[in-house]
Amino acid sequence: MILAALILALIMIALLQRETAARGLKSLREEHDFSERVTEPLSPVELILRFSNRSRLPIPFLRYEERLPEGAELTEQTGAERNHGGADPNHRGGAYASGTLWLGPRKSRELHIPLRFEKRGRYLLSDLKVYCGDFLGLTEEGRRLETLREIVVFPQAYPQGDWEKLLGDHLGDVSVRRFIFEDPVLTLGFREYTGREPMKMISWTRSAQNNALMVKQYDYTTDPSVTVMLNAEYEGDDKEDLFELCCRLARSLCRQLEQQGIPYGFAMNAFPQGAHHPACFLPPGLGQWHFLTVLEYLGRALPETVCSCREMLQKSLEGQGGGKGVFLITPARDEVYRQAEQLARGSYGCFMSSLTAREVKAE
Repeated sequence: MILAALILALIMIALLQRETAARGLKSLREEHDFSERVTEPLSPVELILRFSNRSRLPIPFLRYEERLPEGAELTEQTGAERNHGGADPNHRGGAYASGTLWLGPRKSRELHIPLRFEKRGRYLLSDLKVYCGDFLGLTEEGRRLETLREIVVFPQAYPQGDWEKLLGDHLGDVSVRRFIFEDPVLTLGFREYTGREPMKMISWTRSAQNNALMVKQYDYTTDPSVTVMLNAEYEGDDKEDLFELCCRLARSLCRQLEQQGIPYGFAMNAFPQGAHHPACFLPPGLGQWHFLTVLEYLGRALPETVCSCREMLQKSLEGQGGGKGVFLITPARDEVYRQAEQLARGSYGCFMSSLTAREVKAE
């Protein structure tokens, strides 16, 4: 009896050994993703790993390795099954997450690994490796998942106190010039609300009549708006540092315009990594979605140009019909800046204010 039971046990182990070795990877489905698509610097986000066993047999041994994008930081240990480290000998350094699992028949597991990103930019998940072992742990087979997942980190805001001191009369000038052009007495008609207009322009009487939000359309000498332009055309050893500061200044300026209720457009000649279209020209608007769109472009921006500063000015001002206000944020007060100023004030006759990152950094 003992011998028969032993022989039966060996046969069962042999069958399990053959089945698990052959079907482990075939029945496994793995996924990886970020918990957010966009985030603030140093804000907590999660790397989400999902493993599903689609077979009627268990997967007795599953090992995973996820190489994290450069710049990602693991914030804490999250369970004995996971071994999160800093230097991965198999991936040429950098943070990584790895661990082992056991998956029962038709079962799934979802792991949440806390991360954070300190610097602005676009980060990609691109390399998840999984290995399935046999019943006795003698052999394992592996494969790599190369599905791209991205997260965009916004630039940090410039410190509020320093920002108010830095702007001085700049926004006062923008506000005064804005209301010079507005004549709310001369109402031409009404049009549908797009979400970009300030609430004070909504006509509640006409909205009730049309069963849709309607805004007043005034007779303007020019639209009461300003265009924030970010220039990346600059050559110098400090190019990257100044460009990062430009992105921070652009964010803080747009935030200030939001708080003051001044509609603003946005344009930049920096290359937006991963965007559907390399050109960035947003029409004037206000509100959370408008601001978040600007922040995402700033997060994707690389210090490489898709066009010159002069071309950016021409496309933006001609698209708006000319005669608008421009707030140029640029690395330095160089020849590129002087040509832009001459073009804006001379050819188009619009007022122009500016912030240069080099001067801000020197203060």
